[in-house]
Amino acid sequence: MYVVAADSVVDSVGDLSATDAAREQLKETGSRIAEYEISSSTDGWQTDLPPNRLRCACAPLIAINQGRQLMVDGEIDAVVIQGREHLKSDFQGRKDERNRLMKIYGEGKCGILDGYEKLAQAFIAHHDISADDFRRTSGEIFENHWRVWQGLNPDATRPAETWFNPVTPLFRGVDCANPSVDYDGCLVIVSDEVLHETDFGLKSYSQIAACDVQQLCPDDPEFVEQIVSYDHIATCFANACAEANIDFKSVFRSNQALLDIYSCYSVVPMGFLMATGFVENFAEIPAFAEEFPFTITGGLNLAKAPWNNTTVQTLASMFHALKSNQTPNIGGVHSIGALGYLQGFTILKEIPAYQ
Repeated sequence: MYVVAADSVVDSVGDLSATDAAREQLKETGSRIAEYEISSSTDGWQTDLPPNRLRCACAPLIAINQGRQLMVDGEIDAVVIQGREHLKSDFQGRKDERNRLMKIYGEGKCGILDGYEKLAQAFIAHHDISADDFRRTSGEIFENHWRVWQGLNPDATRPAETWFNPVTPLFRGVDCANPSVDYDGCLVIVSDEVLHETDFGLKSYSQIAACDVQQLCPDDPEFVEQIVSYDHIATCFANACAEANIDFKSVFRSNQALLDIYSCYSVVPMGFLMATGFVENFAEIPAFAEEFPFTITGGLNLAKAPWNNTTVQTLASMFHALKSNQTPNIGGVHSIGALGYLQGFTILKEIPAYQ
């Protein structure tokens, strides 16, 4: 499978012209296309969805795996993954309604912020670390993201001081995803056969060298003590490395790969780094954060977090980042579902176009 077009529109900046053109080419050649839509916040969290409308940040990886199986079975030639999330404009003047939708487990139960505070407390207990060490390490992770964001946006100014105030006992505003954004995105993915037969106009394409998703438990805050073992991160990462036949940790440490670790709350990069063995223990995270970038976008606070479409945005960013002559030709994208009951990892590898 190959990504042949990827578009993002963020707060009206950008367009969908490349993916529109690729989709038109596929229609003209009679390609059989499976279309997936990423659920928006307006769907709610507990509602039933049609089979091809998928919920949670991991949804694009689920769509990739479903599409890959359909290709193997000879039923389709291409996959289109698209999403729309206009949390900024759709809820203007309706903050109470937006906050209600953020209570993904229903009224009377914890919302996403409270759920992550509960999960972070469980993480601290599981690893026998102090709250102060957790908060200090969160600060190092934000600074890691800030360096990337500033590199992408040299004129950027740091967030207002209020963003550095605590919003829970363990998290400041900058440690949390910022969903105040209007986003539209699309990915077009084709089979090897279609890529051989169709010129999409690029010098190289992003091969999906591996994609693995693991579910540890039901989607419920009652399972946070199980989630913080992050054994399922270790499994999906190991499976993806084996499938791609790439020692991703080694190539990343050698500056031969890009990496984007999901960053809705700072506990998630901590869990990823420890579970995958990028660091041996919690105390190593600050030094690792000083040396290696954890994101290609600036993270989900600075680069914003369009709800279930966060990974669509990151995959589109990775597709374009790998086209640069100044960057490696391998990229890894980590994603999760809700509080982390799902974990996914995909590896893209840039391949020259067929001559």
